[in-house]
Amino acid sequence: MAIPALPTVTTIVTEALKRAGRVTPSATQIQSAIDTALQEVKSDIMFKAPTHRNLLATSTAVTMRGQQRYFVPEDYNQMDSITMLDGPDDWRGLATAGTANTITLASSLSVTEDDVVGRYILLTDGPGFTQYRQITNYTPSTKLCYVDVNWDPEPTGATSYLIVSQHPALWPLSVKSELDKIQTPTQLGRPYFAVPQGQEFWLYPVPDKGTYGIVLRYYVDLSMLDETGLLFVQLLREWRSLWLQGVAVKSMQRYDEDRYVTELGIYNNMLDTLASHTATVRQMRQED
Repeated sequence: MAIPALPTVTTIVTEALKRAGRVTPSATQIQSAIDTALQEVKSDIMFKAPTHRNLLATSTAVTMRGQQRYFVPEDYNQMDSITMLDGPDDWRGLATAGTANTITLASSLSVTEDDVVGRYILLTDGPGFTQYRQITNYTPSTKLCYVDVNWDPEPTGATSYLIVSQHPALWPLSVKSELDKIQTPTQLGRPYFAVPQGQEFWLYPVPDKGTYGIVLRYYVDLSMLDETGLLFVQLLREWRSLWLQGVAVKSMQRYDEDRYVTELGIYNNMLDTLASHTATVRQMRQED
């Protein structure tokens, strides 16, 4: 049995319009529904289930020495967690080469296969910057590392890296976190907590190295996702019935279909079911 083709915004909206009574929707009607009805359904989902587990995404960043404030990704809506990536200084270095699924580490590195296999490696500067992969194989004599997922773009001899041995949580934590209560909020050091602030997050202390990694787990804003991107297409597939019902209901309202009230009730029940699987957003407890 063949795997069904992935849905697209156009196929979803076309089918929804047919369900709403537009038997042969025109290109103009389809585009209008994409521009209005589909966007309203996104808003409904964000209102009812903004922290549904299917909306979780991950982003990786690298600190800069002396920089405290960092922007969140453009599609960010709410934070789930912030984790730092760190390791011994001699596990930081400059690669000598790279291919699609390998990286050759610095010749001065002295570690065994058991030391690093299974650990993650973060590219901290140069080609491939911020990519984060798991080491699946390592040959000490050649310094050649294989990783679990291909690089894109590939690292080169100009790429710096960090082999990660520590993953301390920076948020949420039960610690004093209001920077205006800290006497020296801009001192340099190894960060031990983070504070989400609108479209930024702040680190304390201010990073004393430009090679710490930061992993953000966050809930995306549907309105900011690329409608042809992997995550949005996955949501079209997994929530196909909801998208179809939502766009159909919005279209019934527009074209004054008699079934609107009945179908609206079905749509609202579907949204309530989705909301029942929504995670509780964790909050940081701030101590006096």
